Amino acid sequence: MTARPEVVERKLAALQRFLEDLAAFGPLPHEERIRQHYAIERLLQLLCEAAADIGLQILRHETGEGAGSYREIFQRLR
Repeated sequence: MTARPEVVERKLAALQRFLEDLAAFGPLPHEERIRQHYAIERLLQLLCEAAADIGLQILRHETGEGAGSYREIFQRLR
């Protein structure tokens, strides 16, 4: 397996968008953030998935190998 730079670029752009979207919840009153918890949870999930996808590309670039799980990706990147 080989790394794909275009994937990393696309995922980094997505990370930036997700972080901007998540930041919009910060100024909201606590009660509103509680009401929006599913949206916040989804953004956190998307952030984690994009970070794992980037990590996988790094592993492929450095080792030529993939990983079997998100956990393995982050463990191997340590």
